[in-house]
Amino acid sequence: MVRFKYSPNAVKYGLYVSFLALVVWLLMLGAWAWTRYVGASQDEEAVRRVTKNTAAPIVLSLINKLIDMVFAMLMLRVLGSTDAGEYYFAVVVIGWFDILTNFGLNTLVTREVAKDRAQANRYLANTTILRFGLCALSAPILGLFVLLSRLTSPIHPATVLAIASSGSA
Repeated sequence: MVRFKYSPNAVKYGLYVSFLALVVWLLMLGAWAWTRYVGASQDEEAVRRVTKNTAAPIVLSLINKLIDMVFAMLMLRVLGSTDAGEYYFAVVVIGWFDILTNFGLNTLVTREVAKDRAQANRYLANTTILRFGLCALSAPILGLFVLLSRLTSPIHPATVLAIASSGSA
């Protein structure tokens, strides 16, 4: 049995872009239906308001997970298992770097600026300086981790470049 399979990356990318276009169209249709039929009114009951405020994030989170799943399927088809492993390794290391440099500052800024908008510039400037400091402190740790990882198990140079370029951004 001889089987010929034609699936160039252009077809895969086209399917993914078409899927995203369909999702955007459905989201726009859902937003229109939401504002037309469910929209906010001043005299609605508390139960209805809580239900709406709970249902919307759940549905949007499910849509986000669907998009993530379709992207993962495309990525695995395009990259293959070995390159996908390298990609996931880079994503995990970059995530660690983000945790080290964020250190809860997003929550702090959001909470404090919501309390007093007049202090927004001060909080944003101070947290930006603090993030640069945390980045400078964690960059050698990140470099040491990548170096030790390369010594124990080979890491593809493209993966090291991806980690280094995201760490400097």
